Amino acid sequence: EYMGISLALTRSPPKPMAADAESIEDAFRTAVVGLVLQWPALAVAVESGWARSANAAACRDELTEEILAFVESAEELHSDELEDLIADLLGELFSMSMDDGSPRLVSTVICKMRREMLAGDRTEINKMIAFTAKARQARPAVPEAFNRSEDSDDDGDEEGDDGDDGEPADCADADAAPRSAKPEPDADGWVTVAPKKRR
Repeated sequence: EYMGISLALTRSPPKPMAADAESIEDAFRTAVVGLVLQWPALAVAVESGWARSANAAACRDELTEEILAFVESAEELHSDELEDLIADLLGELFSMSMDDGSPRLVSTVICKMRREMLAGDRTEINKMIAFTAKARQARPAVPEAFNRSEDSDDDGDEEGDDGDDGEPADCADADAAPRSAKPEPDADGWVTVAPKKRR
């Protein structure tokens, strides 16, 4: 366990790098990515296909990027505000809420690493990177159904977000038109542009 977190094994955890091989900012991002990838409750959501998209892994990645964008843009980072953001993202991207206390614990760990990063201390960051790497080495095998929705084709020949099994490459709503689709003009030649989603 790390700070009370029993990390689940998920797909493609970040590989550790030598202490001087990357900047402390990049190491912080690597640690946050690893923490989210190994988050047990979120891993269950991804594996069970609870995301708004058939590509649950892309929704998890979007959640991670939203967290990093919030953390890196905050003048003063408070764990309760980060916890609220995570709760909102879980509802938006996975239509779920977590009552196990894990969003608070994840936000607390991220804030602790962020504070130490700003102080030039990468001790906890390196511990997180090493811990997630060790967890992967302990059990590298990943269930075939992981990162797939319940109704996806388990006999697909390709793995990954951009495989040939028909999964969308991003976290678009399952019932929505693709983000890249161009709007069609109406009978009068006018084109209606849909409002952008929150980023």
